[in-house]
Amino acid sequence: MQPTRLTHHLEAMKRIKSIERLELMDAIQYPHISDKDRHKRHRAVSKEAYPENFRDKILKTTDLELI
Repeated sequence: MQPTRLTHHLEAMKRIKSIERLELMDAIQYPHISDKDRHKRHRAVSKEAYPENFRDKILKTTDLELI
């Protein structure tokens, strides 16, 4: 297997596991930890599961004119 293909497979596996962990977190809701810690863990797993939602976007002045 080529190194790039292996890298893609590993990234996909990590993402799938993160999505499964997110679903478990939503189901269990960690009643034994504080809301702040639960939010922090949920955000960290969300970044792994859905990295496209956390990418920095460059904002231009022309975009501000549209608002």
